[in-house]
Amino acid sequence: MFETFEKQAERPSVFSSVASYFAQLCLAVPLGWIVSAGCSVAFHPFGSGDHGDKGHFLGYEVICCLFAAAVAGRIVGRADPKMRRMGRWIWALPGVFVFPAMLGGWRTLPSDLFASGSTEGGLAAYLFLIPAFSALGYSAGIASSERKLSQDILLGAALVFVVLVITAREVEYQHLDSSTGARVVIDPKGLPFSVDPMAVCEAGNTTLLPHGTHVYALEHRSCGTGRLLDPGEPRRSGEWDVERMRILDGPNKGKEGWVLAYGIPGY
Repeated sequence: MFETFEKQAERPSVFSSVASYFAQLCLAVPLGWIVSAGCSVAFHPFGSGDHGDKGHFLGYEVICCLFAAAVAGRIVGRADPKMRRMGRWIWALPGVFVFPAMLGGWRTLPSDLFASGSTEGGLAAYLFLIPAFSALGYSAGIASSERKLSQDILLGAALVFVVLVITAREVEYQHLDSSTGARVVIDPKGLPFSVDPMAVCEAGNTTLLPHGTHVYALEHRSCGTGRLLDPGEPRRSGEWDVERMRILDGPNKGKEGWVLAYGIPGY
């Protein structure tokens, strides 16, 4: 009888369980928003995520917050094992609204991951996808805190992260290509191309893209005197418009760099 009474005394009350659940949910969701901001900065130098007026792809932020929240959940679970009981169910409340909608609208998911002035996808991602995947990652992390992680599991997690990032990059560019269409080099003599925009503007050392090469334009800028003008900065007479683009075919397929904008239509 005393043993039964002790077990009942150790069992947390409904109030404490609910408080534990929402306290951890309030940890996981803001963490996802914070990590997503840092992730956006980290991926920008690689030409991923930010596409100027064409929108901002949030797929990388979703992946980063999933893994960062898993780490946070594991840390909490190791520090306070009492949090594990409710922590493993953090995903349930956000998931019941988001995951069924994802299954029903998976065809439009790439569009939902783009934020621009003409879509509500970015708002949906910040308000629903990022919190849901943060909660999912947190629950997975706190569930894993009951055991030690072997080196094989850590390597597997790293591999999953890399695969998801590669997949997100493919989804990102396929959506951009299908939504805006590829452009073609129209200069019969070919078009100078370089990773350095000033080399293009000042006739420096460049690669020549043949006529008919398919490209996808990422960003429009102008060259000033010895520098690239800021977006919106007025171009003076004698200065050139340039376009940052990705090559879609030919020997340089996949490379990103700059060309003179006159050589591709639609700028």
